[in-house]
Amino acid sequence: DDYHVVVGERVEFEIEVSEEGAHVVWAYEDQEIQKDKDSTKFRFKKDGKKHTLIILEATLDDAGMYHAWTNGGHTKGELEVEEKELEVLQDIADLTVRATDQAVFKCEVSDDKVTGKWFKDGVEVL
Repeated sequence: DDYHVVVGERVEFEIEVSEEGAHVVWAYEDQEIQKDKDSTKFRFKKDGKKHTLIILEATLDDAGMYHAWTNGGHTKGELEVEEKELEVLQDIADLTVRATDQAVFKCEVSDDKVTGKWFKDGVEVL
């Protein structure tokens, strides 16, 4: 099946083959996905005749065509990944402080995994 997900979501491409124990090769675009080399991004699952390729947390770079080959056939599915739209839960408040006091600005967004950047007059504050 084709999938359309947002960044960070789990994706499971699943196929069913005609015989248990069939050898299945998974690929992204034209590159075989290596179980040992790509194990931090992908997981593989076998349950009888069902074979599953799992992408733990999709990124924009994961978008593209995924393939499964067996000795008797081939199938493919497309993955589309888009940025997650964030909602601002708490706006930045205006502050008035004395010159020697510390000013603390706070902004809360709808996803705690997102890291933000702060800017003052269009220049990033590091």
